[in-house]
Amino acid sequence: MGFKLTPSQKKIYDYIKVYTLENSGAPSIRNIASYTGLSISTVSEHVKNMVRKGALRQEPGKSRSLEVVDLSFPETTKFIYLCNQRTRNIN
Repeated sequence: MGFKLTPSQKKIYDYIKVYTLENSGAPSIRNIASYTGLSISTVSEHVKNMVRKGALRQEPGKSRSLEVVDLSFPETTKFIYLCNQRTRNIN
């Protein structure tokens, strides 16, 4: 992966990846919390940080919109980083 994830973030990342493949859609924050044993607020914070790092994408205001970003390609990682930097500069 292009970014360092904490052990909890890695568990969440892997769960979203598998869940999405098996269910043709993203899990809810509640699903993730149930699987990981973490609180909903902790999972929400991890997800927010993972979106910021570029490991996940999420459509603002839309539930079950989490999407795993394939970080195995350096080009993808650099592109996401640059987009995040540009977004921060605009805001």
